[in-house]
Amino acid sequence: MADKIRLLIALCLLSGCPGIPAPRSTATVRAGDLPGDVEGLKKYADEQFMKQEAIAIENSLVALDKAIGLDGRSEEILWRAARATAWLADEYRDKSHRAGFARRGIEYAKRAIDVTDTRVEGHYYYGINLGLYATTKTIGAHGDVPVVAKEAEKAMKIDEKYEHAGPLRLLGSVYAKAPPWPVSIGDTDEGVKYLKRAVELSPEDPQNHLLYGDALAADKRPKEATREYQIVLAAQPMPEWAHRLERWKQEADAAIKKLEHKPIDSGAGATTPF
Repeated sequence: MADKIRLLIALCLLSGCPGIPAPRSTATVRAGDLPGDVEGLKKYADEQFMKQEAIAIENSLVALDKAIGLDGRSEEILWRAARATAWLADEYRDKSHRAGFARRGIEYAKRAIDVTDTRVEGHYYYGINLGLYATTKTIGAHGDVPVVAKEAEKAMKIDEKYEHAGPLRLLGSVYAKAPPWPVSIGDTDEGVKYLKRAVELSPEDPQNHLLYGDALAADKRPKEATREYQIVLAAQPMPEWAHRLERWKQEADAAIKKLEHKPIDSGAGATTPF
């Protein structure tokens, strides 16, 4: 009996425990109060997403889900839903919220790719949501890593500049942070290469410098890593990343202290590669 219970737990973790209810929504809008057409719902969702606040982005998901009910084959709507869930999965650090949103995002992104596999958004947000979901798994996470890398590569080939070099950032982070062979596909040299390219293409994005710094630190290049972290600390808020900037600065400061062998504040934590 104990063996059967352990097997059921393992299968649940590997499959994402679909029987566990998703975290309760904090959205403040009801679908019935929103426009009745896809374009109106898309416009509302975009306006809410631009606020870069959790409740607003959950409101955008209410609109996007209503739009999917009207047109389940709209790639424009599906990738937006995958983007919103990726944002929320990264926002919430507890595993229940992260897993719930990331699982939804995986399904949205798969459906977007099913509509068309030649656009960058579906592959990019599939990779991000799957990567975030993998961080919540006790068993089977390493098996997801090659799939994340594959989707990042597909997105990179379509448009490496998308979302401030997001596909390069995602692929480089996978290589830099994953365990090396034979456990996984980790390769510090590859991580440094792709993240350097991300910084070259989008030097204004602080997250590119943060993750490039992490890769350089892992490659035992502390002076170069510190230089990248200092760029993060000096970064100015922009609408696209203002909500995340303080977290990135805390992580950059913690990374510098670690390189200098100084005590690190207990609240500091490493950024996810996604």
